[in-house]
Amino acid sequence: MINGRPTDVYARHHHAWRVNIDPDVALTPHGKDRYTREIVEVSRSADGVVSVRYPRYDDHP
Repeated sequence: MINGRPTDVYARHHHAWRVNIDPDVALTPHGKDRYTREIVEVSRSADGVVSVRYPRYDDHP
């Protein structure tokens, strides 16, 4: 954390049945991977689907 903001945090999904990334989440390629420099919300449903989207609160950075 720097100045109260997460810094250089990453997550990898393993054994996910499917990954849904909202179209408004900007991803940057880096080798074989892609990443975002923005704060996102990552969740997993009971059936193994991982979802990535912007946080649901109104004051998102």
